[in-house]
Amino acid sequence: MFLLKTFLAKRIIVKIIALLLDIRAYNQKQDDINRDALNIPYAYLKRFNKEIPHENIHVIASDKLEVNLGLRFLIGKGIKVTSYEISDCVCK
Repeated sequence: MFLLKTFLAKRIIVKIIALLLDIRAYNQKQDDINRDALNIPYAYLKRFNKEIPHENIHVIASDKLEVNLGLRFLIGKGIKVTSYEISDCVCK
């Protein structure tokens, strides 16, 4: 349920524990499904936003549009989004 990420910022290692929130559509998920993630597709965020805890969130989306819309909605509801990931990104 938690993801441990390590960032190097100004030579200080900061560890952030965040809840994984997967906002990809159910039919777009592939073999990289994380069983510990909270799976709420973007289309259902308005209906199920009360099920998302108000803690550090790491968002997984399929493209830039889904990330932008999802982050705007979540931040507007007062949910603290610490990071995001685009799963279909070819810019590795």
